[in-house]
Amino acid sequence: MKIVALALLPVLASLALNADSPRVASSPVMLPAAKLKSLGGQLVELSKFRGKPLVLVTTSATCPVCKKYGPTLAKFEAANPDVNIVYLNPTEHESGKEMRDMATTNGLRAPYLLDPKGSLAAQLAIRSTAEVFVFDANMTLKYRGAFDNQYGVTTTKSEATQTYVADALRAIRAGEEPALRTTEAPGCVLDFSEVKTPEEKPVYTREIARIVNEKCVTCHRDGGVAPFSLTSYEAVKGRAGMIKHVIENKIMPPWFADDKPSLDSKWKDEKALTEAQLATFTKWLASDKPKGDAADMPAAPKFDKNWKIGKPDLLVQIPEAIAVKADGFMDYQYRTVTADVPEDRWIAGLEIKPTDRSVVHHVLVFLETPNQDRKNPLLQELQDAKSFFAGYVPGQDHVIYPTGFAKFLPKGSKFRFQIHYTPNGKATNDQVQLGLKFATGEVKNEVKTNAMLRFNFAIPPHAEKHEVVAENRLGVDGYLMAFMPHMHVRGSAARYELEGAAGFEKVLNIPRYDFNWQLRYELKQPIRVTPRSRMRFTAWYDNSEKNAANPDPNATVRWGDQTYEEMMLGYFEYYTPRS
Repeated sequence: MKIVALALLPVLASLALNADSPRVASSPVMLPAAKLKSLGGQLVELSKFRGKPLVLVTTSATCPVCKKYGPTLAKFEAANPDVNIVYLNPTEHESGKEMRDMATTNGLRAPYLLDPKGSLAAQLAIRSTAEVFVFDANMTLKYRGAFDNQYGVTTTKSEATQTYVADALRAIRAGEEPALRTTEAPGCVLDFSEVKTPEEKPVYTREIARIVNEKCVTCHRDGGVAPFSLTSYEAVKGRAGMIKHVIENKIMPPWFADDKPSLDSKWKDEKALTEAQLATFTKWLASDKPKGDAADMPAAPKFDKNWKIGKPDLLVQIPEAIAVKADGFMDYQYRTVTADVPEDRWIAGLEIKPTDRSVVHHVLVFLETPNQDRKNPLLQELQDAKSFFAGYVPGQDHVIYPTGFAKFLPKGSKFRFQIHYTPNGKATNDQVQLGLKFATGEVKNEVKTNAMLRFNFAIPPHAEKHEVVAENRLGVDGYLMAFMPHMHVRGSAARYELEGAAGFEKVLNIPRYDFNWQLRYELKQPIRVTPRSRMRFTAWYDNSEKNAANPDPNATVRWGDQTYEEMMLGYFEYYTPRS
């Protein structure tokens, strides 16, 4: 059965504004071990560069793009004394004189290494010159792609407007993951498909620890929301059977978009294992699980117990701690807090902090402005949908907007907290906080929230795949940034589509929705929309006996706040330029 309705209302926060065309390449998680000759004839071992971030630049003395980047790279060397920089020339047809002339002409002083047979280039899956690799101090790959967006094979800009390598280094220095992991490299195409690379058995310290650090330990650590830690070799090896089960069945890490997982995904911070990571992890789990050389062990990720956005300019906390019982079920808890905001403000960063994360499933915070009407239940639901302000789920608890982007906070506003607690066997208390950072410069783009929704649906008893559809023109002149579908325990699948020349086309498809993970799917590259753009949000529900989470297959289910009722909310985030 299908229900179609008009729906329009504004979403969630966080922006990925830097993105180029995606490329398909299997990237190593660590810089391969290699010894290469330098232009001066010395044998250089790559492991000597451990201890500082490393920028490896694929270069060529005859590639026009590499020539254009010569002066840029010389300035980059001088401006980054805390970074190891290496040039890699993987060609066999260029002479030593050509390479020396290029380095001398541009004043390049960093080591210039030769890979004439393409052995290292093949291991790095290099596809063009001018491709840059950024590794952290432990030789873990953090970014690959263009240096910036100033030069291409047939294009030249007066100056770069995207600084990919500098952005990646800035994140590494701050102990964070770069917002952008890969872009298209702009140089001359290379082909190393016939070069044979050594087959190496994956080991924990080189490959597995890096995958676990990136994909697992945000939750699986001491103080994390997961029931056990995976921060050591012994812990990972000891749970090998369970890990094998959850990664092969794509239960963990939680990520439900049907796009092919890859480093080059269109989604920012994709949580799924890439195909290469899955193959490596599976191969290690099927082996004798070697530990490897301790010198190759990456540094453990750091998790700030304080505010990730920095000290808040405004702290909003529910007035009293909420008692969370040891077992059973708890209805959603609602608390409204008046913010101390005597004047209009722009919010550049926000973060939600439970005082006991172990029992908090998710938190939604809605903005109540002075003129809102809370008496009419239907109007209240509509206002909540368009006034969504912040959200918390395990692993997604804060956002810092790029310079010039912010959310608007009117003076006299109130915050309405919706908190979902999941008792875990121990009685406790929790007092959720919301921290806000004010924008300090000019706000050029306003971040807003909306949702496609449908109120008047009725899911019949025992219906296994009941479909509800919301569709309308967006009325937005701006850029779509992120999506967060929201249903309850009968929700089974969801899809966002935008209308194009050939009809509605998929933007995000979630074939297996899981209420336990209220994920936000953030685009690397925003999608331009106009007021006449049409969006369709489709949700499917399983009210049958086959749904193990179904509270009552005999019930006719309608809209409601509690988990035994249902919702149909297709949140989306967008921004609009202010001038």
